[in-house]
Amino acid sequence: MKFYSVTLFGNRNGATVDRDYGVGLETNYSTARKLIKENGGWGNIREFYTYIDALKSNNDFILEIMAQCLSIKQV
Repeated sequence: MKFYSVTLFGNRNGATVDRDYGVGLETNYSTARKLIKENGGWGNIREFYTYIDALKSNNDFILEIMAQCLSIKQV
């Protein structure tokens, strides 16, 4: 099974996420694409082969964003 780490970018023209960034974890690529589409097309998807790797990727990104005093939410 593949896991998809989704990053949503906010505060840009057309983006709808209500904070600076959002992250999500999906097991279905179609659902991951839907999250980005709902965010005005602003975001990206990374593919992982284990849940732990995808979760670590999201956690690392959350820490990086928070260190820059920006906001982030789980979607």
